[in-house]
Amino acid sequence: MIAEQYPGLLDRPDEEKLQLAGELWHAVIGHDAGGEDPTLIALMEKRLSEYQAQPGQVSNWEEVKARLLAPRR
Repeated sequence: MIAEQYPGLLDRPDEEKLQLAGELWHAVIGHDAGGEDPTLIALMEKRLSEYQAQPGQVSNWEEVKARLLAPRR
């Protein structure tokens, strides 16, 4: 596991680990030499149209973040 190569990383608070995951994701996407991914664009357009059709069926970022950081059972 890559995280084992960075002592203390897994001991960081969940909030910091979530932030790091986002930063790593943006670093990967930012280095995509192929430009815009048509598959990703199509998925985003599909999700947007689903949201527009049923806006009450989605969660905002604060709700999603709270679920991700909630204690696990």
